[in-house]
Amino acid sequence: MILGILAANSVANTAVNIANAVNYPFAHNIETIVVFMILLFTYSSIILFLAVIILRLRKNQFEKRAEFIKSSLNGLIMGAAFASTEDELNEVLLQAKPAFNKYIRTSSQGQIMINEVINMHSNLAGQSKNNLSRLFAETCLMTYTMRNLGNENWHVKASAIRALAQINSEAHIPKIEKYALHHNIYLQQEAQIALVNLRGYDGLDFLGKLKNALSDWQQINILDVLRKLDKDKAPDFSQWLSNKEDTIKLFSIRLIHYFQQGYNSDKLEEFVHSENKLLRNEAIAALQKIKPGSHFGSSNTVKA
Repeated sequence: MILGILAANSVANTAVNIANAVNYPFAHNIETIVVFMILLFTYSSIILFLAVIILRLRKNQFEKRAEFIKSSLNGLIMGAAFASTEDELNEVLLQAKPAFNKYIRTSSQGQIMINEVINMHSNLAGQSKNNLSRLFAETCLMTYTMRNLGNENWHVKASAIRALAQINSEAHIPKIEKYALHHNIYLQQEAQIALVNLRGYDGLDFLGKLKNALSDWQQINILDVLRKLDKDKAPDFSQWLSNKEDTIKLFSIRLIHYFQQGYNSDKLEEFVHSENKLLRNEAIAALQKIKPGSHFGSSNTVKA
């Protein structure tokens, strides 16, 4: 009897142990697991701390190098900017070419000096501005800019396009033109603005090929550039009124309005009955300005 009870208890204990082993497989190793987790956390913290220190040291080193490069090349940049004669500028450029190659060794260093020259260029005018354009074009800054234009990242390409437009690099217009219709809308917009800056009214040629919408923001940016041009040389903006894209038609009407092209009033009258409310309202507003004496009834018909 006693043996039977002991045997039953042994079987029950075995079953419990098996059940615990299944439900709590690490129960007997909990201390080892805790120690392992503590060590893992400690080592991870140490590695993270060291990584932060290394990154900070590298950043500080890069900033010191950047300041050294700026201070080493600043005299040549200023010398080029304020050169008063062609011979004086050529002499500065003769020294600048090897000096820029000597101090600028990487793309990141190149970008620092590109930004430095571009910022200075934007704050100057006249001959000084033109001198810096030549400095940019005839040193390795142009080399790094063209590398950026071929970069896979769109924002790097965009910065290169901005730089080329800033220094008025007409030689690279063909390379910029292909981005004016790019599928990346941000890169497309950057190229469009650059083309208008570089080519003036001729830079608007992309409007005849553009198939996607032209945002209001982009229209404002383009118009801001066009405002600086000679109005007497403005082309006939009605050439884009037949575009399939309504936003380009809208922009054409706005340009006709702004540049007061009264000879296009008949073409604008065709939009007074347009189903597109924006086109209709913009055409009416333009006609009221460029065709004095016109008034409109409730049916939006034009009457002279």
